[in-house]
Order: sequence, then C-alpha cells, then structure tokens
Amino acid sequence: KFGGQSAPLTPLQQAQALLVLVQGLPPNSFANQGLQTSLANKVEAVIKLIAENKIAEAISKLENDILKHIQEKATPAAQAILVPPIQRLIQALRNQ
Repeated sequence: KFGGQSAPLTPLQQAQALLVLVQGLPPNSFANQGLQTSLANKVEAVIKLIAENKIAEAISKLENDILKHIQEKATPAAQAILVPPIQRLIQALRNQ
C-alpha cells in the first residue's frame, strides 16, 4: 500500500497479477520450461473468463486445472509463491 488505504484488487486485477507472478518465476520452478508457458496460458484463459463474467468456469479452471498443475509440476518454492494468490482469487470470485 502506498500512502494510505488502497482499494482491494478486483478479481480481474488479481488474475492479471497472478500471470505476472507465473511469468516472473525462474525457469527451474517447474519440471520443464514448457510447463511454465502452459501455466501462463491457463492463467490467460482465466483472465478471459473473468472478463467475460464466466465466474463458475474461472473458478473451475483455477481449482481443477491450474492448482492441480502447480501441485504436480512446480517446485515447493514455486507452490509457496503461487498457491496463496490463487486461493485468494478463488475466494474473491466466490464472493462476487
């Protein structure tokens, strides 16, 4: 927060921030480089779903595809970085 209270991020902004996080991780955060690209593409799909107000589909993709992908293919350090913001995004979407 810079200089006082900032408004909470919208789910769309949270998803966009998640994409930046995924793209900014070191390549060795995943079993192979293709997985990072694949995950970034999945997050881009979620951004599109949120923008189209397809909230249930966005939650499903986050829970059943993205989280599973991270838990199976990312290092524990990458999981520690990515899982909390994904969980916050899912909660924000549910609260809309």
